Amino acid sequence: MIPNISPSDISNNEAIFIWLDILGFSEALEDGKSYEKLHILLDSFLKTFLSDKRYDLQVISDGIILKIDSKDPNEIREIFEEIATKQFQFILKEKYFIRGGIAVGSHFTTRDGENLFLMGNGLSRAVKMEAKVVNHAVIGTNDKVMEQIRSACALDEDDEQFGLKKTVNENGDILYFIDFLQKDIDLENMLHSQLNTNKENPIIQKKYLWIYRYYINKFGNTNRPFDDVLGVLL
Repeated sequence: MIPNISPSDISNNEAIFIWLDILGFSEALEDGKSYEKLHILLDSFLKTFLSDKRYDLQVISDGIILKIDSKDPNEIREIFEEIATKQFQFILKEKYFIRGGIAVGSHFTTRDGENLFLMGNGLSRAVKMEAKVVNHAVIGTNDKVMEQIRSACALDEDDEQFGLKKTVNENGDILYFIDFLQKDIDLENMLHSQLNTNKENPIIQKKYLWIYRYYINKFGNTNRPFDDVLGVLL
């Protein structure tokens, strides 16, 4: 049974929401024969992020929503760092990249037995952030949300980034993102594979191209030659 909700239950209950989406997952849902494989993948996705008790988690269709109630800037920074670690672990294990949006909004959460009810504008804002602002294969947000997080933490500093990196998206707008990259030969092989596999699909290829360029910029060199993708890197 869906519980009764009063406006005050939602209006004074703000949190950070992070929508996580497995790249390529939604397309695979169109193929009914892939459901079993996708269920296994989503279960792995869930278990990867389930171990941290500092946020609530719920699976919604082909993604996961995380809800962070903390207003402690140090704890928020630590949670973002932990998400980066889990993101990297999942990518190496399952060979799928993750994209996501970070937003601030109100919500109502309650349980009725084993059923979890979660609603509010925070969830929809995080989904829209991922779809409209985060063009790259990262978990990110924009200036407005960063200001909202600082305000929620009662911070006067306007340069606190909570450990997020700052760049621009495809439209030239400011983008803050969780930097999950570690120097790893398996990750390099995955990026090479995606760049070559998607040669005929530039819209998909550029999502991985940005990550590869950032990887080279961050670490200065790679464990393997990148002659086979040099043309798209330049």
